[in-house]
Amino acid sequence: HNILVVGPQGVGKTAFIENLLYRLRRSEVKESRATTRVLLLRTAELLSSGARPDTFLLQALRQAERTGHYLLVVENLPLLLQSADPKVLTVLQRLLEARNISVVATTRTEEYHDVVRRSTAVESLFATLLLEEPKDEEVLAVMMERHFRLEHHLHVTVTYKALQAILTLAR
Repeated sequence: HNILVVGPQGVGKTAFIENLLYRLRRSEVKESRATTRVLLLRTAELLSSGARPDTFLLQALRQAERTGHYLLVVENLPLLLQSADPKVLTVLQRLLEARNISVVATTRTEEYHDVVRRSTAVESLFATLLLEEPKDEEVLAVMMERHFRLEHHLHVTVTYKALQAILTLAR
């Protein structure tokens, strides 16, 4: 129901969520189901905007209760937990407990241990998914798959050695 994606910076947490959303949407369209509404919560912008974050989250909760299923993507969950506003934590907990709202949140590994695990009430409402740095073989497999798709459309060929060099330079 709720997923907390944990991993080091740059491991691909956002790419993982984008892929998850793409597969969800594709599945819903294929099965002619009502589509899930997706709401991206940019935590840093919300907390620095001067608006009341608890009011914004409460509006999202009310709208979801009226209009169907929502998927709320929360960037940088520890930042929200550290806001020190008890109203924000209360509304966040209500969001996590709502049946028609699924929450997918991200956090870096260090912040998970330092911040999220201390908030046991919130942590218990998430299934934790640990993303690790992919192995070179896995990255090369993805690069080759993408290359084959682009090769067909763009009529461009890239050698295996060039893909290995790209990976080495990127690392």
